[in-house]
Amino acid sequence: MLQGFKEAQREFLMNEAIHFEKQYEINANASLPHTASITGYLSWQALPEWIQNTVSTPKSEGQPSLQRIRYIDGQVTWVFWPDKTLFLLTYPLKNGKTLYLTSIFYPISITLYSDNRLKNLLLLTFPIGLIVGLIMHFLARSLFYKAMSLLKKLGDWVDSLQPQDVDKPVPNFYFEEINRVARQQQSSFIKITQLIEQEKSFLRHASHELRTPIAILRNNGELLNKLASSEEKYAPSIARVNRAALNMQHITETLLWLSSDDERQIKVETVDIHALIQSLIEDNAYLREGKDIKIKTDISIENLSIEAIPCQLVINNILRNAFQYTQQGSVAIHYSNQSIVIENNDDSESPEPISTSDYGYGLGLRLVERIVSKIGWQYQNELVDGGRKVSVHFYAPTEDASC
Repeated sequence: MLQGFKEAQREFLMNEAIHFEKQYEINANASLPHTASITGYLSWQALPEWIQNTVSTPKSEGQPSLQRIRYIDGQVTWVFWPDKTLFLLTYPLKNGKTLYLTSIFYPISITLYSDNRLKNLLLLTFPIGLIVGLIMHFLARSLFYKAMSLLKKLGDWVDSLQPQDVDKPVPNFYFEEINRVARQQQSSFIKITQLIEQEKSFLRHASHELRTPIAILRNNGELLNKLASSEEKYAPSIARVNRAALNMQHITETLLWLSSDDERQIKVETVDIHALIQSLIEDNAYLREGKDIKIKTDISIENLSIEAIPCQLVINNILRNAFQYTQQGSVAIHYSNQSIVIENNDDSESPEPISTSDYGYGLGLRLVERIVSKIGWQYQNELVDGGRKVSVHFYAPTEDASC
């Protein structure tokens, strides 16, 4: 920057010297340059004494030359930022004389000038920068709220998706990135819907296919009852076959009901809970064969108006699970106030591993979870020391529930 300043001074002083030379050729008495920043002299002796004492006589050799001399407290210095700088141009004239032009600069004046320019520049650019900044702020704020509103719209649209309208066109969210997310959500929802529909279809078909063999079992069970009416020793076995066939029929009907899309209520009947639980304990006696299991019952005598078949399936599956995963120990059954609690404790040396992923989560308890979820009963399944504790609270249906 300083070198550029020196070159600018050279050009400035050279122009003054050339202009004077032209005037001097016309008029030998032409006035020497004398302005606020430039002073001209026609001899070395005419220069101020302090210049003669601090600057050696320049040797022009017929060519203009420029000297820059820095001063601090009147003494020549080579520091970068003096308190005074002298520019001395030596310019040979055609008549043999030499023109000396001096220009003196005080850095403090330059600094003040620069500070004023900087201050003026700030006064000009600050309001413009402030306005531009405010405009950018409001634009960014507007874009942010626009994006947030579109994301909320996307969330509302995803929440409103139903299997029957999942194939409808995706709304336009104006931003390609959000539209892409919406299409991906729709694609995932379609895949999930297809998987659920395939599962329901398989369940319906399987249940329908089971109806025929179950009907055959029941019909032949009734026929065996008639044929073996005189043989008492066959009666218990035939009764178990009939109960098993009836239980399979109930399971099939329940599976069909769970896989259906309608919300029809299963038939509500009055159930003797004490008799039902005792019957189910007897039906699952085969799971206790060869095991040392103590059954503890505390069942209140109570008749409950409830969806009978799901109630029977729930209790039966919980009991079956408890008997199956107990080798030696106890199974406690407690019922009162529409709530049943079944807890098993296995005291054997090598009990069934209760930490495995399938313990307590076989088809039976999965069916229980589906039933209680659809009907609206309260269900809890928790690990205890040596087994599990399962509880169900049966809510009686409202009076206007359809049958």
